[in-house]
Amino acid sequence: MSMESGTIGELYPRWIAFLFDRPGPDWYFDPGAGEFEAEGKHAFMAELVALTCRRAGEDLRHYTDAQLNAGFSYIFDNGASNVVFSLMARELPRPPNSAASRRSFRCTRTASGGAAKKRWAT
Repeated sequence: MSMESGTIGELYPRWIAFLFDRPGPDWYFDPGAGEFEAEGKHAFMAELVALTCRRAGEDLRHYTDAQLNAGFSYIFDNGASNVVFSLMARELPRPPNSAASRRSFRCTRTASGGAAKKRWAT
């Protein structure tokens, strides 16, 4: 998979930094925060979310609970971004109950060292 600004392998580190390398909660409401460069490209976003969930235990372990909460809110809370709509896009080859959407709870559980975040436990 490739895009003008890079492949998934090139986008993934930028995606992780965009989501989690933030100083405070609710950073996504800051008008200067912008949106990730691949937003609106549903296949890329769905793959980035799936990769984030698959690698959460390894790639996200050094982030604080607050950083994890804010980053996952950006992905899964449609009040924070439109990323979650990429997981439901009709043009994706998988139905909305794809591996990426089913992994959302497991992803947050893994990133938090096994203790599920209350916000995503429902």
